[in-house]
Amino acid sequence: MTEHLPAARHVNPLFVLLTASVGCALTVLDTNVVAIVLPTIAREFRASFADVEWVISTYVLCFASLLLPAGAIADRFGRRRVYLIGIASFAIASLLGGLALSAPALYLARALQGISAAFLLAPALAIIGHSFHNAQERNRAWAIWGSIMGLTMVLAPIIGGLIASTLGWRWAFYINLPICVFLAGAVFFLIEVSRDDAARKLDPAGIVFFAASMFGLTWGLINGQAEGWTSWSALGGFIGGGLSAGAFIAVEQAQARPMLDIRLFSSPRFLGAVWAMFAYAAAAQVMASMLPLFLQNGLGQSALQAGFDMLPFALAMLSFPMLEGFWNAVCHRRVS
Repeated sequence: MTEHLPAARHVNPLFVLLTASVGCALTVLDTNVVAIVLPTIAREFRASFADVEWVISTYVLCFASLLLPAGAIADRFGRRRVYLIGIASFAIASLLGGLALSAPALYLARALQGISAAFLLAPALAIIGHSFHNAQERNRAWAIWGSIMGLTMVLAPIIGGLIASTLGWRWAFYINLPICVFLAGAVFFLIEVSRDDAARKLDPAGIVFFAASMFGLTWGLINGQAEGWTSWSALGGFIGGGLSAGAFIAVEQAQARPMLDIRLFSSPRFLGAVWAMFAYAAAAQVMASMLPLFLQNGLGQSALQAGFDMLPFALAMLSFPMLEGFWNAVCHRRVS
């Protein structure tokens, strides 16, 4: 892979890492803060649990469907450009979420936030991968990135509780605006233009089939637990998602430069990483969204109490990346 760098300049790699990591952390902050204020939103809109759950579900549907295509688009059109677009659209979606006067309006804003988060997270991760080439430096960079994500998970529920108990739930969205302004300025001054010169054209069929497969499967999972796993809504999502996944595999195998190289799944290390991320998403991310609802609606806690009671869970998310970085450093010393 070759990178197109129109202007060579020296920027401290740590600043690049922090700038990209803040973009990733913004998606974590938003998800966890919104989870804390969901019961408050439900009370204001007089919505049922099933209704307010779509505040999370619309975000997840759009985010999951577009994360991989967003990475391919960033490689083609430039990572910094797509990152800035993601930041700007995330700020607009956050503003719309804060101004929403009804539950459906909030759903639409959250859908736009999910789309924006995909175009924010994918180029940010690509920027980190592009900036650190040495194996030891890259391991250290990902350990720092993981620590920032963990610290965000520690602080986000408490921030959400403070917002819900003082400023009101709308500030769960407004808080993103100054962060986006600061982050856009940092990206403009610190991140170099980079793209994959070999990515001459997009893979529209792959993008469509991947988005359709993720949308269908996620739709099936959401409606399966809400309406029953044999309901037409759930089965339709699973069938449509499965057929789209099959079409995506067939399309990618016919590509000279596929958006996702299917041969990667023959690598045990890659499969291990995929299963690890699946386990994280199925356990930690679901817990981060659902536990605040249980603490407030089930146990009758205030939003602030729920935020502090999330600390044991969040501290584990902070500590394990640090332990991983320490373990990698020890293993590297033994090898060398």
